[in-house]
Amino acid sequence: MTNGFNKQTCLNTIYALARMRGVKISTIEEQAGVSQGYFSKMRKTENMTPLSVDVLVRIAEILGVTIDIIITGTSVMLSPLEQMPYYFIDKLMADTMYNRIVWTREEPEELVSYKYEDYAYNNGNGVNGFSHPLIESGMPCDMGGGNGHYVSKFFGDNTPSQDNVMTGAIYHTDIGNNNYVYISKIVHNVYDNMNMPKSYEAIELYVLDVNVVEAMDGKSMTIPYVRPVCCSAMVHQDIHAKMWELYQLLDTNYSSIPMTPELEAIINGYMQK
Repeated sequence: MTNGFNKQTCLNTIYALARMRGVKISTIEEQAGVSQGYFSKMRKTENMTPLSVDVLVRIAEILGVTIDIIITGTSVMLSPLEQMPYYFIDKLMADTMYNRIVWTREEPEELVSYKYEDYAYNNGNGVNGFSHPLIESGMPCDMGGGNGHYVSKFFGDNTPSQDNVMTGAIYHTDIGNNNYVYISKIVHNVYDNMNMPKSYEAIELYVLDVNVVEAMDGKSMTIPYVRPVCCSAMVHQDIHAKMWELYQLLDTNYSSIPMTPELEAIINGYMQK
C-alpha cells in the first residue's frame, strides 16, 4: 500500500459508501470473496493485518466508485452536501472505466445547429425551431456557425460585463430514467471598465431531465429541463479536481468507432476463423 495510506480512513469510507448505497457490509464481503466479519476484524485497532489491494479493487467495483475514493478517503473531508456531487462524479468516472456507460462527443457547433426534434429522447413530438437546452437561440453565435449562444447556468446570462464560451467538446451520457449528463469546458470572460477581459477555464456539469411535461399550443409535450449540478470554479478543490479528471478522461479516451452489436458479431466471426 502507498505511503500515507490510512487503514481506518479507508475502512470508514467503505462503511460510509455502504450506508449511502443501502448495501449491507455482509453483502459486500460476500461479493468481494472475503469471509463474513472481515471488515469488523480489520477495523480493530490491534489488528495490524494490511488490507489487500485486490480486495479493495473488487470493493470499489461493487460500490461503483474508483479505487482512488476507497484508498484516499478524500470525500470524508467534505460536507454531506458536497459529498453528493463528489460521489456522483466519481461514479460517472467508475462507470466509464468499467464500460457501464457510453458517452457521446459533440462539438460546440453541433449543439448550435441542433433542433429539438433531432433528439431521440423527444419521442417524436418536438416543435420545429427549438434549440438545444444549453443554447439560447436567436443570439449571435460565438462558436463558428449556426445561430445560438451558450449561456452558463452558473454565471448567469451573458451581459456586456461577462460572457461564457465553450472551448472544447461537450460530452453527454444516458444515466437512465430519461436523464442525461452533460459535461462541458468553458472559458468565462469578465470585462473591466476598459473592456479588457480576465479569462479562466472551468468545467460545468448538468443533468438534462426529460421528464417535465408542459402544455404548448394545446398539446402536452415533454420539455428537457436543465438541472445544474456544479461548476469547477465554484466548488471545493477536491470536487474541482474530480470534475477536471472526468473531463480529461473523456477527452483522452473517447473513441468514435461505431461498434454496434451487429458490427461486433461480424468482426468476432472473422477473428474466430
